[in-house]
Amino acid sequence: LECSYYDLEKDGGGNVTGNGSSSFESVSLRGAAIMTASIVGSSVGEVDGLFQPDAEKLMKLILPLLHASSLDQCDAMIPQDRLLSATAQIAVAMKAAFAPFLPSVLPHLLKVAKEEVDVSICEGDNSAVGKESEFDEDTGIETTTFALPGMGVKKIVLNTTQMHEKAQTANSLCELATAMTAVGKESEFD
Repeated sequence: LECSYYDLEKDGGGNVTGNGSSSFESVSLRGAAIMTASIVGSSVGEVDGLFQPDAEKLMKLILPLLHASSLDQCDAMIPQDRLLSATAQIAVAMKAAFAPFLPSVLPHLLKVAKEEVDVSICEGDNSAVGKESEFDEDTGIETTTFALPGMGVKKIVLNTTQMHEKAQTANSLCELATAMTAVGKESEFD
């Protein structure tokens, strides 16, 4: 059923580059379009040759965006975590055909995986105990205060956005490893 509608879906979502607008909404929409195309593609990836040409086009679009985001030229760029998640979806669909893209994608994944997480624990204020945590959307930092038995009042500051990115990166690495492992197993039986 999914395959019979694939051409219709990809025609509607095939132009993921947008009109070049750098507004938050446009960038978010382009990121969502890339993610959607990769998810739809991975769902039909088992059908011989159906997604392969589109997957290659998507990767040729994603790789320059990944490179620009790694150079912090990302004013109008799609968030790197979305791009990396999309590449993992595409790898699952492409299997062995993804191998040429792996050297370009893997360094970005490993860079995010190796980043130190912004976390700190310091003395807290008794008046903040039991209150809801505070989240700064601009920095991705969440702050909460606890009373810990035997330790007193502590304030924990954590970059939850960074933690989310690291979790997605770990998932992407796992999907890439699974896709490449499947390639190795297939070649053993050929």
